[in-house]
Amino acid sequence: MRLKNTIKRIHNMSLTIPIMLLLASVTVNAAPVTWNVDVTLPDVTQPDGSDGTITGSYDYDASTNTFTNVNVSAVGEAFPPSSGSLERVLILDSDKRHVDFVPVGDLTGSQDVYLWLDYGDGMTEAGGTINVIIVQTFDCHDANCVDYDILLDYDTAVTGTVSTADTYSCDGFDSPMNNGAVTVKKNRALPFKARLIDGDGQHADDVRLSASPVIQVIFMPGSAGEADHTTLALPAGAGTDGNIFEFMGSHWQFNLKTKGLSEGRYEATMVSGDSGEYVIDETCKAEFVIR
Repeated sequence: MRLKNTIKRIHNMSLTIPIMLLLASVTVNAAPVTWNVDVTLPDVTQPDGSDGTITGSYDYDASTNTFTNVNVSAVGEAFPPSSGSLERVLILDSDKRHVDFVPVGDLTGSQDVYLWLDYGDGMTEAGGTINVIIVQTFDCHDANCVDYDILLDYDTAVTGTVSTADTYSCDGFDSPMNNGAVTVKKNRALPFKARLIDGDGQHADDVRLSASPVIQVIFMPGSAGEADHTTLALPAGAGTDGNIFEFMGSHWQFNLKTKGLSEGRYEATMVSGDSGEYVIDETCKAEFVIR
């Protein structure tokens, strides 16, 4: 047990002991979940006068206590330049309630940035938002930060969270794109219309989402399609430029131009415009054939 874990217990012995007992009795089967970091330290002032910040993201698998795809930056007077790029964690001091971010490589002379998460279930496959209650930094004296001194022990007025992206489901494309492999002739526009719904049944509009969903089209083997639906397609001039869905008051819509597409079978999918903000699961898919 490292000194950092001893320091953790000193802050709140009454809470930490039952939590550690709970950890020993719970087994969680989880897939990696992306967590976003957004922490502000009001008294750590940057040269431009703004607050010190810790931001970025990482993936965490609660079933194996594994951290991957770490990309976090700590900026402020309390942080050295090396803390501007924190791309891994010290796993001996990290679990579902604590994360110890460090730079890549030899840690001698570097600092780690250590976050304590609010007591509770911690980071699980269910995701959510968890308050950050304590931030610490340690000055590392060797390559693996086994020998260190505490520099910052910030346990008041910390404002911040680690949180997962919101999840929305797509309720399926409207007609005619819900009629199997829709077959159309070239030089038309296919109307893709759908709604995004959260776990409470509420619709996501262009006010709620900063990044609109986008359409992804891939060519698929095979060419067989359903009955010809060219008459249900839109004129070529009604096609949408780019690949971004537009919110039309009650639904998201993208009119896919078929001009320029080779004859054959395609699959179109609605995907998130920013996976850090939200994900779409279940998503909307449709197939179409160009003849």
